[in-house]
Parts: sequence; structure tokens; C-alpha cells
Amino acid sequence: IYIDSGLSYSQIDEQPQDVTIAQGRDTSFTVVASGGFGYQGTTLPGLTYQWEVSTDGGASWTAIDGATVPSATTATLSLTAVTLSQDGDQYRCQVAPVVGTAPALTSAAATLTVSQDDVPPTLVSAGAVAGTTTAGVVFDEKVDQTSAETAGNYQISGATVSAATLVGPSFVELTLGATAPASFTVTVNNVTDVAGNPIAAGSSMAAEVLDWTSEDIGLNVGTDPLPGLATYGGNGSWHVVGGGNDIWGANDAFHFVYTTWPADTPFEFTMQVESLTGSGSTWAKVGAMARISNSPDSFETMQVLTKSDGENLYSHQWRPVSETDLNSGSLPGGDRPTPIEYPVWVKFRRPDASANTFVALRSTDGGATYEQYSEYTTVDPLWGDLLLGIAITSHEAASVSQSVIHNFSLVEYTPPVGANLTISEDPATGEITIAWDVGTLQSSPTVDGTYTDVGATSPLSFTPAAGASAYFQVLVTP
Repeated sequence: IYIDSGLSYSQIDEQPQDVTIAQGRDTSFTVVASGGFGYQGTTLPGLTYQWEVSTDGGASWTAIDGATVPSATTATLSLTAVTLSQDGDQYRCQVAPVVGTAPALTSAAATLTVSQDDVPPTLVSAGAVAGTTTAGVVFDEKVDQTSAETAGNYQISGATVSAATLVGPSFVELTLGATAPASFTVTVNNVTDVAGNPIAAGSSMAAEVLDWTSEDIGLNVGTDPLPGLATYGGNGSWHVVGGGNDIWGANDAFHFVYTTWPADTPFEFTMQVESLTGSGSTWAKVGAMARISNSPDSFETMQVLTKSDGENLYSHQWRPVSETDLNSGSLPGGDRPTPIEYPVWVKFRRPDASANTFVALRSTDGGATYEQYSEYTTVDPLWGDLLLGIAITSHEAASVSQSVIHNFSLVEYTPPVGANLTISEDPATGEITIAWDVGTLQSSPTVDGTYTDVGATSPLSFTPAAGASAYFQVLVTP
């Protein structure tokens, strides 16, 4: 820990850890730190991060360029498709307060060990949206583009495969000669991972066919270049493509894949958005949406994710009622957190169907915990069932944007049970007992410090040392 005369301070609470991983896989290093600047009772939190790499056993260090590796200036350094040449590289982080004169603290070095990949890829899932002419296949690791895009490497019972496109590192979209069968099996041969290991001959999997609707809404025939599409890869994996002028103002133009949801049932979306790319504008959008109908001017509320090389922010928007007046339209709500560093985990929920409130949440720790960043309650009561699904727009009539999504779910929302944290003392012995019903007990030496997991189950009993103090909380994931 460092504290200077200007009251700026920083400390490293958890050092980055060594990582061992097979070639071609993604990995990350994380440093947990706290700090800021305090003056006359006011605390201005904020730290800067700069990751460095050493390729000579720690003899020399080079700062990783944040322009080419954006995560190099965040608490978590993300490395994609590591190679055998990176085996033995070491990584450390320089941490300093945003304000003040406290010098940077240097974390401990962590070593990356990259092993030879001799494990072949396997099938994770397969699927399709009923009535569409595409199907998705998802592997357990990144696959070689040439072998993955060879249409002859795939067979579908009851349909022909005319083309195969690698739309994500492990997601292949198959173009079919006709609409997807109501049920089918996908068989794969000769597809290899990036290390050249071929999938087991005759690998097959039953597809999950989802009875949802996939359609363009508000697009101008002849003006918008390509129709949108939604390909389901099974097990919560999606590839969605959409054009359209925007989801905004009095009328929307976008692609929507959705199901009908009962009006009296609360809901919760969860999804890991792997990417949002394409030639659309900086305001290209993807996210979970609820609307009354497929009319372009319908009521809607949407959790918005933008491109990391565009607006680079999360948002939440809504149109209060169906409108034809251009002066009425969607409004941004709450905070607009930034930046977006894909892949990202988000939730969008209507926790109480009778209250007409919609809540947007995001996770900064890979889906372990979520924080709310926006909430909206409709001005007018909603009527009838809702259309719930994934919406995407390029925000430009002459282009399309696309997104790959994994771990998608839409379920009835059940509120978490309260932690019911209690602390009691035995007057005779001074023993402290802490009890809680659900969640993870955490402690900190100060009330506004960094809380870390205690690693205990309820109840926890101990006798504190004389003069010692600690603060406790229970973390319950929403």
C-alpha cells in the first residue's frame, strides 16, 4: 500500500495468478486493487492500470499497447488464441491513482504456460429456428476456418447443406436447401481446431429446434440491402443479423427474433454477447427487447449494447406508448456505462409483472455478479402478452450488423431470497457468531474498503483479538 502527502493512495489486494492453458485458447490475468484520492472527508476513487509483458524471464519489461489490446489498461488483461511462442511469458501490472502523486505500484509477475494442444474439438450443440433456412453448430473450442467452412463436412438429416460460414470462433452457420426440419441430427467430419486436430469421425448431435419467430420489422423493401436473419445454435447460442435505420424515434427498423410471453409472468433475460460487428454506424445496437406488437411504432423497451469501436456504451431505451408523432419516441434511461469490452454478460428483467418496471443489469466479472444500471416504469399500464426476444439494427439502411451470443436464457423471474445477516456476541466469552441464510460472506478492515470472501459457511464463530475491527457483508447474486 502507498499513501502520499496529497492523500492519494493505492494498494494491490490480489496479485495476478499463473495460468496454464492449451494453445489456441483464450485466457486472462487479473489484478485486484483499491485506491483513490481523499481530501477533507471526500474520496475520489479511481485507478489506472498498465499491463506489461516480459519475454526473457523478467529481465526486461514492455508495456502492452492499449490501442491494440484494449484490456491492457484495465484490471483484467485478456489474451486471445495464445500460441506456443508465448509459453513462459510473464505478465505484471502497474497500478496508480487517477488523481494525486502516489507512484505506480507493481504487481507480482504471473507466468503463462502454453501447452501443445492435442485434444480434438467436440460438438457442444446444434439448433435452428423453426421455419428458417439456416442451422447452427457450436464446437467446444476455436476451429480452423477452412475446414469449418467446407459445406461437405456437414450432413443434416432431412435437409441439404449448401454453405457453411464461421460466424464466431466456435460457431458455424449452415445454409440449408430448404427450411429446417422439425427435428434433425447434424453429423460432422473433418473439421479441425486451430492446432490441426480433427474432430472424431462421424460426430453427431440432435439439434434443438426453437419455435420462435424471426422477422424484419419496419424495413423498406428495395432500400435496405439485405434481410436480417437469426440462426440458433442450440444451448443458448445465437447468430443474429440486422439492418434498418434504427430502433428509435416514432418507428423502428430492425430484425427481431422473439417468442410470445404471458402478460402476467415476470421474466429475466441472461446472455453473454460475444461480439457486435458489421458495417453499421457507431449506433448499431443489439440487445434483449420487450414490445407489444411487431408494428414499427409499438411500445418497446430494450437493453442496448453498442459496438466497442462505435458508441462503446451500454444503454436502456423505451417508447412509452405506440406513437405516430415524431416528437415522441424512445428515451435513454439511467446511466450509460462505458466501455464495452466484448464478450460481456448482461441481464434484462421485468421483476414484477404487475408493476410494469423493466431493469437493465451488467456484469464486470464474467457473469458471477451483476449491477443494475437502469430502471424504467411504464407511464401507461401494459395490456396483453409481450413479444420478448433479441433485437438488432445497423442504424444505417445501407448496411447490416451482426452479433454472436452464447449462454442465452429467458426464464420466469424469481426474486432472490434475502441474506438475513445477523451478528451476535456471547457476553461471557466475547465470542462473535455471524449467521446468514444465502450468499457469500465477505469482510473488509474498513467500511468502504475492498471486501473479500471469508470462505466460511454459516454460522461462523470466532473470538476477535483485542482492539481488532472488521466489517462484514453478504454478497447475493441477483
